[in-house]
Amino acid sequence: MTEQVCIGETCSRCLHSCPTDAVLHFGLDKRDCARAAQEFGFSTILQFFEQFVAADRAGKSAMMSSRDMFGFWQGLLRVVGSFGDCPRCLAVCPVGFDYHAHLADHQRTIPEKTAEKVAKGRAYLDARRNGSPGDGLNSWNVRWVGPEGYQGLVARQLQAFRDAKKR
Repeated sequence: MTEQVCIGETCSRCLHSCPTDAVLHFGLDKRDCARAAQEFGFSTILQFFEQFVAADRAGKSAMMSSRDMFGFWQGLLRVVGSFGDCPRCLAVCPVGFDYHAHLADHQRTIPEKTAEKVAKGRAYLDARRNGSPGDGLNSWNVRWVGPEGYQGLVARQLQAFRDAKKR
């Protein structure tokens, strides 16, 4: 992939939607991401059983019929929740024709968006406009946003896609 893909700081939809605030300027806090992406993963199971061992009889009984226990069971049998299953950032990303053809109307509103996340996105944009490359920007990921930031490629491709759909 050599072309610019990510709209970057002017978009920030991934930042706004992340339930664990794991989206960094040019990176991802993988530990924070895993808290949502692996809701019933190994770390969560360990925490659950530490609490289970310390619980009284009534607490243990309640825990055995809890949503978490069902999630662990599903994870072991069906691999549900054991691997990355929080695609929130991917669901709201406006890059790609499939998004605009099928998801744009459903993902227009981002319920997880907060004033703090908006301020963080603005700070990332201001830093970039002031010449800071931003933490995490390197030769490997610069191709996603372009060395100078978003230059409108995705918008032009989207307009061509919409024009083609009208024909």
